[in-house]
Amino acid sequence: MKKILSLLLAVALLCSGLTAMAATNDANEMATLLSQLNIMNGDGNGNLRLEANVSRAEFAKIAVASSSYKNSVSTALQLSPFTDVPYTYWGAGYIKVAAANGICKGYPNATFDPDGQVKYEEALTMMLKVLGYKDTDFSGTYPSGQVSLARSLELTKGIDKSVGSTLTRGDVVRLVYNSLYTKIKDTQNKLISIFDCSVVEDVTIIATSNESSTLANDKIATTNGNYFIDSSFDKSVVGKKGDLVVKNNDTVVAFVPASGEGLKKYIVYSLLSDGVVVYNNGNMQQVTITDGTVAYNKDNVKSTYGSIKSNLSMGDTIYVAYSNSGVIDYISYGEGSLEGPITVTSSSWLSQLSGIDSGATIVRNGTKVNQSDVAINDIVYYSKDLQMVFDYSNKVTGVYESAAPNKDAPSSVVISDVTYSIEGVTAFSKLSSSGTVSLGDTITVLLGKDGKIADVVTNANNANSVIYGYLYGTGLKEYKTDNKSYTAYYAKIVTPDGQTQEFRTDKNCENSVNAIVSVTLDQGVGKVSIINGAANVSGVFDWSKKKLGTTDLDSNVNILDVNGMKSLKVGSYCKVFGQRINGLSLKGEDILLATTNSSGKITSLILNDVTGDSYKYGVIMSATNSTGSMVSGSYTYDIAGTQKSASTNGVSYSKVSSGQPAKFRLTADGSIGNIEALTKLEKPVSAVTQTAATVDGKSYLLSDKVVVYLRDYDYSYTILPLSDIENGTPYVLHAYYDKAIDKGGRVRIIMATIE
Repeated sequence: MKKILSLLLAVALLCSGLTAMAATNDANEMATLLSQLNIMNGDGNGNLRLEANVSRAEFAKIAVASSSYKNSVSTALQLSPFTDVPYTYWGAGYIKVAAANGICKGYPNATFDPDGQVKYEEALTMMLKVLGYKDTDFSGTYPSGQVSLARSLELTKGIDKSVGSTLTRGDVVRLVYNSLYTKIKDTQNKLISIFDCSVVEDVTIIATSNESSTLANDKIATTNGNYFIDSSFDKSVVGKKGDLVVKNNDTVVAFVPASGEGLKKYIVYSLLSDGVVVYNNGNMQQVTITDGTVAYNKDNVKSTYGSIKSNLSMGDTIYVAYSNSGVIDYISYGEGSLEGPITVTSSSWLSQLSGIDSGATIVRNGTKVNQSDVAINDIVYYSKDLQMVFDYSNKVTGVYESAAPNKDAPSSVVISDVTYSIEGVTAFSKLSSSGTVSLGDTITVLLGKDGKIADVVTNANNANSVIYGYLYGTGLKEYKTDNKSYTAYYAKIVTPDGQTQEFRTDKNCENSVNAIVSVTLDQGVGKVSIINGAANVSGVFDWSKKKLGTTDLDSNVNILDVNGMKSLKVGSYCKVFGQRINGLSLKGEDILLATTNSSGKITSLILNDVTGDSYKYGVIMSATNSTGSMVSGSYTYDIAGTQKSASTNGVSYSKVSSGQPAKFRLTADGSIGNIEALTKLEKPVSAVTQTAATVDGKSYLLSDKVVVYLRDYDYSYTILPLSDIENGTPYVLHAYYDKAIDKGGRVRIIMATIE
């Protein structure tokens, strides 16, 4: 394939001082370059007139200007080269050089017909002569031999003309391009070499000084080695593959990306196991990349995607080159311009980001939001390439217990038994020895995009010092400060966003376990108060309209569903998404807590055992029950493939037997707090999909964690994939559910038995 523009760009840059330009096959752009090279010129007004025909005199000038004789044209002729070309004629000098060097010929009557239109075969013959071919190289009679040779050399590529046709200026542009990129006869040098340039083909630009600190400003790294560049080099071509036009074997004067290669630029959003999620022209898509794909990393080293993928992060730029068959040929990447983490400190937070567009997209915790939805103490990042702001509101409150490797230079810290890595200088400066936070302090850490600590808020400046949640644990614990150790009560709660928090408390909170509470922080110590009674909101939960009854829901509403037995100190919880409870009618007693923002929208809900999703579900393999209303017994059970044995002591509210599917309320240490039998749909299941089971013509929704058990004759149990029973099965299927579907229940267990 001819790569004509690389030649012209090289010549233009070397001889005319032009800046690098993107590759194009557009004839108008090509003609502009030829004009600047003095090969072809426009009219007095600069018009290129690509549709106009070309005279024999004009083409003689073009051929000479493209040849090694381009600098031998005299401007002071005294003799006329042909009878119809007087020495005063504008093109006499070019026609004389062309004729004298065998590029063109006149007619037998000593005329040249300079104003006659050049024909297809005449132009081809002249360019063949420029390339060093002689009449003896043409087989057959004129012009068949000339045309045949020109076609074999691909001089005619892109030109839709035939013998006898006249050529337009656009046709001539393409013919000259093709000729310049063709080897001179009996040499390995292309015609471009007369401009003292060489071409290095199929080179990938790996990096400039923008991507690699190892490169000086006047150098680039390529797959063919390093080269010098000047200030006009377009550094945005990093990652692209194409041809380099090089002078003196070390200085790039042009780079031409390969045409038709399918090279695409993407901005990384997230990594997947088999590729990356990227943004491309405002749209999110997946690019599947195998680990063995050739990749060029930011240190200018050829590698594989499997070796470099762990280095990719949000906002990075990757270039993916596709072959003609659509297969990825190679990738290269550079670090992006992601700004952050930045802590939101006021409602005018947008001004904290440099160069942000007012129309930038804002995504908060994965949901597109408005500028006003971003809250104080959120952590934001800004990608200029994506024109996107990524906002994270995850916070954890707890006691600062230790730092590793030490408090002088911490890379990670322990907050209430949980270890967090540190992201950025802001968090480091506050948590280190020179900061304002001491061991033993109760603090709120603000987590960024990777779950690392981006900033720290102390109680003195914490605008969210009252925290609401479900209290699930308490006790005594030893704490260490920078100077001493002490023992204090603590409480553990889970907030509506599913985050667990731990606080030192001013008293024993044992009586608050499994209650909804508020925690007010005062000098790092939490004062816990139980919130009794139902919330003051109710109605149908409509996720599409973002309504609960008549009250608006915030688009980022956090929902927690809890089940607790205060008398037994047993309970569990789960985070719930709005889609899960869509359409349910919630009464006041179903809602233990509802908080709203300044606009009156509900920002968080704690539900009273609405979904049942906080329980575990499985099957009783064997059971020994005592009698009475409060049943004690010994049980062997299976929960999602894990089998255990346990004894209960008067805590089972319903008698269960061997082979019974059941729901289990587990304690914090994993032991059984309560067992209840599931309800069986008496008629067998007739059809199953990924979301529902059909029984007696009625559809019943499945839990997203539904378990299919195959029960053998000996009452042994094997778990089957749901897909095994979707399209018919030799088994008899029965469904077991926890409560009515319209009350939030789901089919939890499907039991398959052999007929």
